[in-house]
Amino acid sequence: MNSNVSHICARSENGPRWDESQSEARNRHFDNLLLLCLEHAWEIDQPGRTHLFTPEVLRKWKAEQLADFDAFGRQGWALTDDMAETALQTSISLTAAAISLGGEGGRAPGAGGGGGGAIGANARGGDGGPGGKVTVEGVSNPTEAILALLDLGRTMLNDKKNGPIPGAGGGGAGAIGENAAGGKGGGGGDSVIAHISEEEMAALRSEGFERIECIVPEGGQAAKYPGEHSEDGGEAVVNFVTADGRVLRTIRAAGGKGAQSACVIPAGSRQITPSDISEGFQVSAILPADVVYFRDGVCSVLGGGFTFTSVETLPVDLSWCLLLKVDFGASVGDTSFAIFVSVDDPYGKEELRLPVIVKRDDSGEPASLCYVMLRFNAQKPGPHAIRVLSGPFVLARTSIEVRLPST
Repeated sequence: MNSNVSHICARSENGPRWDESQSEARNRHFDNLLLLCLEHAWEIDQPGRTHLFTPEVLRKWKAEQLADFDAFGRQGWALTDDMAETALQTSISLTAAAISLGGEGGRAPGAGGGGGGAIGANARGGDGGPGGKVTVEGVSNPTEAILALLDLGRTMLNDKKNGPIPGAGGGGAGAIGENAAGGKGGGGGDSVIAHISEEEMAALRSEGFERIECIVPEGGQAAKYPGEHSEDGGEAVVNFVTADGRVLRTIRAAGGKGAQSACVIPAGSRQITPSDISEGFQVSAILPADVVYFRDGVCSVLGGGFTFTSVETLPVDLSWCLLLKVDFGASVGDTSFAIFVSVDDPYGKEELRLPVIVKRDDSGEPASLCYVMLRFNAQKPGPHAIRVLSGPFVLARTSIEVRLPST
């Protein structure tokens, strides 16, 4: 559960340690794969650090792994023919199959994105995103203008080179597992069709109109990790400007909305109520850590309690492990509680929200330890607030500062 199969030489061009001379077959071969813990699988691919983790270094790690396996592997259980046959019979083989649970992005300018799919017991798909607003200004035949806009969307859709449709909402993320919920599709951006009459242009020129300035925004960014929210697309702006920089008129069109992760309460669980708080339910400890793992009833922590992380550049993918201690107080023994862990950027914008289900174990102990992996793409330096939420309550909070090299 704490491992990842990493590529020594990247799978795609411009990736970490990309080798253009390597064939696809060699790239996917066992010799180009390395088993790492989650922390180091993330670290070896970070921008500005790949020079420390060259293919030669990683191949040396792999050789040492295999040597360790040869030395200790004989102490494991032997695989009998009956065991192999049972595994074979209970396996599911998918040949030349592709399963996509992510919702599709909008397929016309301003169209909302599709909701994400979900697989698992009591799972449900996400809702589709709403379409964007269409505004028509000063056009003698609005219907004809809107039909022209739709025809533009069809042209873009058929031209695969153009990529995503401008102004369309993003597709919601998929989900797998019991009580899983697919993400909601993003809303489409607004479309503005405006016609400036000769009289209006004459009036603008009389006020000193010289030029038109267009502000083309950045498009929205898709989410990469569980619980992470997508980035909204920026607002498109057209300004009618004088020679000295005065803006005489502005036309704006809102960008599409990023798809949001599903923050639903899993079936069979509930959020915290005031009576739970009065009976002593609390999250009494919250600890960021590099690695957390449980074995034989013992929790081990590596690199716990850090308050900042240094990065070479932004944006950057971050991975933080969070250990929580939950005290149940006098709450009902078999109740499953739904709490959420969120991360906010330095300006208060929520970057991700993940559900965590906690329940008193069979031993009846008054407290329980659990952990959650937080992965997201950090855009800005500064303190990122981490909160543990349920219902109207903030049960615990801490923060981790993202630092750039000092200049």
